[in-house]
Amino acid sequence: METETSKRSSEIVMSVAEGIHLQLQNVQSQMQKDVGKLTSLSKLKRKRLETRFQEQQEQLKLIHEKFKDEINQHIQDCRSSIEGLEVHQIELKRNVERQKASHQKLLLQVEEAIEIQLNDAQQRITAIHKASKRCSN
Repeated sequence: METETSKRSSEIVMSVAEGIHLQLQNVQSQMQKDVGKLTSLSKLKRKRLETRFQEQQEQLKLIHEKFKDEINQHIQDCRSSIEGLEVHQIELKRNVERQKASHQKLLLQVEEAIEIQLNDAQQRITAIHKASKRCSN
Protein backbone atom coordinates (compact mmCIF):
# COMPACT_ATOMS: atom_id res chain seq x y z
CA MET A 1 0.00 0.00 0.00
CA GLU A 2 2.86 2.25 0.71
CA THR A 3 4.14 1.75 -2.79
CA GLU A 4 0.72 2.47 -4.12
CA THR A 5 0.54 5.65 -2.05
CA SER A 6 3.99 6.61 -3.10
CA LYS A 7 3.12 5.91 -6.70
CA ARG A 8 -0.05 7.99 -6.53
CA SER A 9 1.77 10.78 -4.71
CA SER A 10 4.41 10.67 -7.36
CA GLU A 11 1.76 10.83 -10.10
CA ILE A 12 0.10 13.80 -8.38
CA VAL A 13 3.43 15.60 -8.04
CA MET A 14 4.27 14.81 -11.67
CA SER A 15 0.86 16.00 -12.82
CA VAL A 16 1.13 19.21 -10.80
CA ALA A 17 4.73 19.70 -11.96
CA GLU A 18 3.61 19.27 -15.55
CA GLY A 19 0.77 21.76 -15.02
CA ILE A 20 3.14 24.25 -13.39
CA HIS A 21 5.61 23.71 -16.19
CA LEU A 22 2.87 24.43 -18.78
CA GLN A 23 1.78 27.53 -16.85
CA LEU A 24 5.36 28.78 -16.71
CA GLN A 25 5.78 28.10 -20.44
CA ASN A 26 2.55 30.02 -21.14
CA VAL A 27 3.68 32.91 -18.94
CA GLN A 28 7.12 32.90 -20.58
CA SER A 29 5.50 32.82 -24.02
CA GLN A 30 3.17 35.70 -23.07
CA MET A 31 6.09 37.69 -21.66
CA GLN A 32 8.09 37.12 -24.85
CA LYS A 33 5.11 38.26 -26.95
CA ASP A 34 4.68 41.35 -24.75
CA VAL A 35 8.40 42.16 -24.92
CA GLY A 36 8.27 41.65 -28.70
CA LYS A 37 5.29 44.00 -29.00
CA LEU A 38 6.96 46.61 -26.77
CA THR A 39 10.19 46.33 -28.72
CA SER A 40 8.32 46.65 -32.00
CA LEU A 41 6.28 49.62 -30.75
CA SER A 42 9.41 51.23 -29.33
CA LYS A 43 11.26 50.84 -32.63
CA LEU A 44 8.28 52.22 -34.56
CA LYS A 45 7.89 55.18 -32.21
CA ARG A 46 11.65 55.85 -32.29
CA LYS A 47 11.62 55.74 -36.09
CA ARG A 48 8.70 58.20 -36.19
CA LEU A 49 10.45 60.51 -33.74
CA GLU A 50 13.71 60.31 -35.70
CA THR A 51 11.83 61.11 -38.92
CA ARG A 52 10.10 64.04 -37.23
CA PHE A 53 13.42 65.22 -35.82
CA GLN A 54 15.03 65.06 -39.28
CA GLU A 55 12.12 67.03 -40.77
CA GLN A 56 12.49 69.66 -38.05
CA GLN A 57 16.24 69.76 -38.67
CA GLU A 58 15.58 70.37 -42.38
CA GLN A 59 13.07 73.12 -41.56
CA LEU A 60 15.56 74.69 -39.18
CA LYS A 61 18.26 74.48 -41.83
CA LEU A 62 15.96 76.19 -44.37
CA ILE A 63 15.06 78.90 -41.84
CA HIS A 64 18.76 79.39 -41.08
CA GLU A 65 19.65 79.67 -44.77
CA LYS A 66 16.81 82.13 -45.38
CA PHE A 67 17.88 84.16 -42.34
CA LYS A 68 21.49 84.15 -43.53
CA ASP A 69 20.41 85.29 -47.01
CA GLU A 70 18.26 88.07 -45.55
CA ILE A 71 21.10 89.23 -43.29
CA ASN A 72 23.52 89.22 -46.22
CA GLN A 73 21.03 91.21 -48.31
CA HIS A 74 20.54 93.68 -45.45
CA ILE A 75 24.31 94.07 -45.09
CA GLN A 76 24.63 94.62 -48.84
CA ASP A 77 21.84 97.23 -48.72
CA CYS A 78 23.61 99.00 -45.86
CA ARG A 79 26.90 98.99 -47.77
CA SER A 80 25.14 100.42 -50.82
CA SER A 81 23.57 103.13 -48.66
CA ILE A 82 26.94 104.00 -47.14
CA GLU A 83 28.54 104.14 -50.59
CA GLY A 84 25.70 106.38 -51.75
CA LEU A 85 26.22 108.66 -48.76
CA GLU A 86 29.95 108.81 -49.45
CA VAL A 87 29.33 109.73 -53.11
CA HIS A 88 26.77 112.33 -52.01
CA GLN A 89 29.25 113.77 -49.50
CA ILE A 90 31.94 114.04 -52.20
CA GLU A 91 29.49 115.75 -54.58
CA LEU A 92 28.31 118.09 -51.83
CA LYS A 93 31.90 119.00 -50.92
CA ARG A 94 32.68 119.65 -54.60
CA ASN A 95 29.57 121.86 -54.92
CA VAL A 96 30.48 123.76 -51.74
CA GLU A 97 33.99 124.37 -53.12
CA ARG A 98 32.51 125.60 -56.42
CA GLN A 99 30.11 127.90 -54.56
CA LYS A 100 32.96 129.19 -52.42
CA ALA A 101 35.07 129.94 -55.52
CA SER A 102 32.07 131.56 -57.20
CA HIS A 103 31.37 133.71 -54.13
CA GLN A 104 35.03 134.75 -53.90
CA LYS A 105 34.97 135.73 -57.57
CA LEU A 106 31.73 137.65 -57.02
CA LEU A 107 33.22 139.44 -54.00
CA LEU A 108 36.32 140.40 -56.04
CA GLN A 109 34.08 141.77 -58.81
CA VAL A 110 32.02 143.76 -56.31
CA GLU A 111 35.19 144.98 -54.61
CA GLU A 112 36.59 146.15 -57.97
CA ALA A 113 33.28 147.84 -58.84
CA ILE A 114 33.21 149.60 -55.45
CA GLU A 115 36.86 150.66 -55.89
CA ILE A 116 35.99 152.11 -59.31
CA GLN A 117 32.94 153.89 -57.87
CA LEU A 118 34.98 155.32 -54.97
CA ASN A 119 37.75 156.46 -57.33
CA ASP A 120 35.15 158.03 -59.60
CA ALA A 121 33.49 159.76 -56.63
CA GLN A 122 36.92 160.97 -55.43
CA GLN A 123 37.71 162.38 -58.88
CA ARG A 124 34.36 164.16 -59.06
CA ILE A 125 34.80 165.59 -55.57
CA THR A 126 38.32 166.74 -56.51
CA ALA A 127 36.95 168.30 -59.71
CA ILE A 128 34.25 170.13 -57.73
CA HIS A 129 36.85 171.47 -55.29
CA LYS A 130 39.08 172.65 -58.16
CA ALA A 131 36.11 174.27 -59.86
CA SER A 132 35.11 175.91 -56.60
CA LYS A 133 38.66 177.30 -56.10
CA ARG A 134 38.72 178.72 -59.62
CA CYS A 135 35.43 180.43 -59.09
CA SER A 136 36.62 181.95 -55.82
CA ASN A 137 39.75 183.34 -57.41
